[in-house]
Amino acid sequence: MSKAVNIYDFDHTIYDGDASLDFILFTFSRNIRLWKYVPSMGWALFLYIFGLQTRKQIKQVAFRFLRDMESIEEALEVFWRRHDGKIKQWYLNQKKVSDVIVSASPEFLLLPATKKVGVKNLIATTMNPATGLIQGKNCRGEEKVRRLQQFFDGKLPEIQDVYSDSQSDVPIFKLGKRAFVVRGSKFIAYDEYKPSKLKSLKSPAFLRFLLVGGVNACIGVMLAWIFSLFIASPQLAFVVGFTISLVPSYYLNSVVTFRDFGFTMKKFGKFVVSYMPNFAVQFVLVHILTDTLHLYPLITYTFAVIVAVPVTFLLLRWFAFYKEGE
Repeated sequence: MSKAVNIYDFDHTIYDGDASLDFILFTFSRNIRLWKYVPSMGWALFLYIFGLQTRKQIKQVAFRFLRDMESIEEALEVFWRRHDGKIKQWYLNQKKVSDVIVSASPEFLLLPATKKVGVKNLIATTMNPATGLIQGKNCRGEEKVRRLQQFFDGKLPEIQDVYSDSQSDVPIFKLGKRAFVVRGSKFIAYDEYKPSKLKSLKSPAFLRFLLVGGVNACIGVMLAWIFSLFIASPQLAFVVGFTISLVPSYYLNSVVTFRDFGFTMKKFGKFVVSYMPNFAVQFVLVHILTDTLHLYPLITYTFAVIVAVPVTFLLLRWFAFYKEGE
């Protein structure tokens, strides 16, 4: 294969969605017996959020249901008959026989789709369709480059264009003469692409923040409520409780949410600054809810904490715990 090739990611790039998730939902909707795997999936997701499982491990747990499938071939045939319309039209209009599709999704799952559209070159995660176990590594990030080199016997052809929706594909972006970030049916040159900070709200770090935030919120609310028993002003009680709660909050966000173990006064200062909008929002709400609506302080403090969560996370993620290259 000496001619120039184009490389495409699959999920959210040439396919409108996540094929693995769609296949899991499809099979579970057809067989209620598979729902027995839902608790183990939920537990694996929890462990993954907290960094206690790898993507490979959680993917193997997610596909463990394959062991109870009566006919994987029949399921794949029906699945793609219903989902082939999710292959994006822009790709069908420009596809070439020489295209190479590189994906983290299981190879057995994507093979019927790539054959149907006439693309022979598929590189994906090698998973046993009978057990859900992955052979080798999950085909993601740097592993995609290694698999490409292996596919071409160590001699990569000229790579013209690379298309993907994911920042994890930076390693293969660097292989192409041109690279494009895919958003729906639109392409953005990778060199001009600026990822939205709002995408952080879909990250594992945000889920960890919500869980850690629940602990921090309980600490802050309880401290404010306790001080309100001795301080006549609900606003002053809130200020005292909020200030004291910053110390455990900084520690938990550092260690659990953002995996940052370099404790410094500079970072703590940034952390405090990041929490100022949170403080302002909560303080205004406390004032309105107690002085105007005359709500019970405990209810007021709880509501104020919940409202301020998304703003606080974005400020912490992109200011207090920002790392170069992210």
